[in-house]
This record gives sequence, structure tokens and C-alpha cells, in this order.
Amino acid sequence: MANIRELLKRPGPVIFDGATGTALAPFIKEAGSPSCLLNLTDDGREKVMAHYENWVESGSKAFLTNTFNANSWRLKLANMNDPNTLWEANYNAAKDAVTVAGIEHCAVGDIGPSGLQVREDMEEKLLVASARRQNIHTDKISNLNEYPTAESLIPGFKLQASALIEGGVRDILIETMSSIHELGAANRAVHLAINDLKLNNKLSPDEQVSIMATMSFDAGNALRPSTFNGNTPIDFIDATYSLGFVARGANCGNNAYGLHQILLILRDLQKINPTDKPKRIMPDLGPEFFIIKPNAGKPEMTASGPTYTISPKEMATIAVMTWEAGAKIIGGCCGTTYADIAAMANALAKR
Repeated sequence: MANIRELLKRPGPVIFDGATGTALAPFIKEAGSPSCLLNLTDDGREKVMAHYENWVESGSKAFLTNTFNANSWRLKLANMNDPNTLWEANYNAAKDAVTVAGIEHCAVGDIGPSGLQVREDMEEKLLVASARRQNIHTDKISNLNEYPTAESLIPGFKLQASALIEGGVRDILIETMSSIHELGAANRAVHLAINDLKLNNKLSPDEQVSIMATMSFDAGNALRPSTFNGNTPIDFIDATYSLGFVARGANCGNNAYGLHQILLILRDLQKINPTDKPKRIMPDLGPEFFIIKPNAGKPEMTASGPTYTISPKEMATIAVMTWEAGAKIIGGCCGTTYADIAAMANALAKR
């Protein structure tokens, strides 16, 4: 199986996949249930493998496991919060993805956010509100002990990462994060999982597991884009400087063209070194790369569910803009279909 480092060394863009949730939604029996539960049955696994194959046929060189919600916090909402279930959902997803990837493609383990607000973020919100003399309903967050610390999330992320790596993936994407603190916890958890697997001879000492990271910014706010928790692109670049990601970037957001603007901001921040740190150079890859995965527009709610408004042709235009702005890994997020990725791959092949 190819790995992301190999793909990054090749000329041209690395085409990533699109929306897992959109593609697998028709197979979910209960609305709101995570697609990772499909990994628990033979029939479900066949559907997920066909989904992976569709990305490959559409032109994706790398694709994600369907494990965005396969963590203890999200599974708890589906009344499936059992360590064995969590393990099986992630392990099977990774194993099946690696099978589909074969020699030429790259299966990437997907780790999404917990869905929780961590204590560190709430403390920062209180400090900012106090400094600005704003009323943000502090009575609702006055008891900070009700919120988990970022550190307390590490065991849950570690279990998920361990299952994905044991299942065979050698690349991880920590995605759609809105909290620098949670992102750091997830990254720490993956490194701990790698170390433990090597100590227990489940991963050879010389094997590399590469990690990428994306945050979800409000791309509609051109003046001061930030995440739900208030983290800005400069916070992201600064806080993740020394975390060893082979690629950083943005995904999701509420404006596909706005995500292109986020890329420009990230690129410029890297160039000017806002924290007076030297530009990050990775020994085998050179300067680090950017990953961008925009939504297929802003969803419109219909009787049959959310409908995304941007056409494959328009997504192809956005992909070219993103490549010309400096992204190396280009895919799609919510609403992005196989047809969208095929159009993006075809357009980028002509550049």
C-alpha cells in the first residue's frame, strides 16, 4: 500500500476523497447513527468497501476510513459505547480500507472530534469575555469542573488510533477540529498508540505512521475566520508548529470558496513566520504541505435531507484554484460526491 509520504513526493496534487457521511447515509437504518456501525456486519462491510472502491474509481489517490464518529463519545450517543465495539468498528474499517487500497492507493485512518467542549476552551472564553466585558451567559459555564480536560480525552483517542493502526493504516488524519487543545490531545494519543504498539511488537520499530491535521474555520468571516471555539489560523499554525504533522490545513466550513481564502491565510502565515520560528522542514519531504477539503457548498434542507448546491464543474474550478494557491492534498468534505471528486481529479490532471 502506498503511504502519504510517498504520494507527497510525487509531482502534482494528491487527490483525496469526499464525503463519507453523504455517501453512506442511505445505508444507515437509524437517522443520526454513525456510519462506522456498518463495519460491525458482513453486509455493512461490503457496502463500505464498495464506497472505498468508488473513491478509487473516481480518481482519489488517498481515502479515509469511515471512522470519523468511531470514538467513545459519539458511539455513546448511539448507545454503542463499548470498548469492543469501538475497537471492531475501527479495526475492520482499517483492514477493509487497506484491502481496497492495494499497492497504488493510500488508506488513511480518520479521527474526528469528540463533540465535547473541553475545559481549557471554556476557561479561555471566560477570560476573553471578562476582558471585553461581555455577557456570554457565564452562569452556564461557571462550573468548569463539569467540562472534561483535553488530557482526559487522550485514552479514548488512543484506543481508536490503536485499532486503526493495528488494522493496517499507516497514515492518520485528525480532522474537523475546532479546538487547539483537543487537537493536541488527539495528536498525543496517536503518538502514544504508536509507541505502545512498537513496544508490544505489533508495529515494527522502523515503521512510520504519519499524521495530518485539519481544523474547521468559519470561512464566511473573511475579516477574522475562526473555529467554533475561537481559534484562528494563526493559532493553528503556532500551536501545531512542533507537533510533527506532515500536512496541515482546513476542511468543512460553510463556504467552499472561503476555504480557498483560509488556505491563502495559512500559506502566508507560514511564509512570514508570525511566531519568529524557522519554517518547518521535514528531513525526507522538505517544507510541509497543505491539505484542503471544502464542502460542496452550504446545504439546503429539503424533505429528503440536506442538499448541497455546488456542481461537480464548480467543485473542479475550486480544486484548480486551491492547487494554484498552494495546496498539495485536495479533496472534499460534506456533500462532496464521487462525481465531484472525479471532476476535480480530471481538472487537476490537466494542470
